[in-house]
Amino acid sequence: MFGQANRNTNDEAVALRDWADRHGVSRIVIPTEIFAARRVRWIFNREFAGSSVHLEIPSFEPRHYTRTEWWKTEAGMIAFQNEVLKYFYYRLKY
Repeated sequence: MFGQANRNTNDEAVALRDWADRHGVSRIVIPTEIFAARRVRWIFNREFAGSSVHLEIPSFEPRHYTRTEWWKTEAGMIAFQNEVLKYFYYRLKY
């Protein structure tokens, strides 16, 4: 766990940057699910800008839907809709 009482992905990125700076980390892998990947990459790359830490942010498929047929499941539709809203919110707020 990084940080104290993180409320969102931005808090996580700030806490991870602080931890990486304190520990001299040179590479971090941050796995995330397919829909969150764009937002997670954007916020972590923004927070780590100017840092020598190399970020790798691969995306994985959740258990309940796939990249190719997410729209055929309720879980996929909900995840997609939620992430679209989060992405726009993050771009406006941060």
